[in-house]
Amino acid sequence: SAPYQVKKAIDFKSRGFKLFPGKDNSNKFSILNEGGIKTASNLCPDPGEPENGKRIGSDFSLGSTVQFSCDEDYVLQGAKSITCQRIAEVFAAWTDHRPVCKVKTCGSNLQGPSGTFTSPNFPFQYDSNAQCVWVITAV
Repeated sequence: SAPYQVKKAIDFKSRGFKLFPGKDNSNKFSILNEGGIKTASNLCPDPGEPENGKRIGSDFSLGSTVQFSCDEDYVLQGAKSITCQRIAEVFAAWTDHRPVCKVKTCGSNLQGPSGTFTSPNFPFQYDSNAQCVWVITAV
């Protein structure tokens, strides 16, 4: 929860900071798909498209990369792009799972001289990887 109040420019001192969502730098590999393990091949299985989003790219060969985006009012959770690579000299697999598009459950445009906003589930913990943006416009 965060209260805010407009102050005169002369009274303004920056004490803000930005929080960036954590990144998992471990190399996760997706070898399984709906049909089971992909047999030895130079092609990765079709990663499909996220519900309420789209995939950019249709080359599933080794070394190729596909990207994902979400429709308006949805937030991408997971990798924005994945690459097809060789795994254990037998499998061709994507470097990560297909991401999902979740409804943007938080954030808004706020106006006026003062107000308050809260994160989802406040005072309890919000969902992992929640991406919320509140735009405060002061006149």
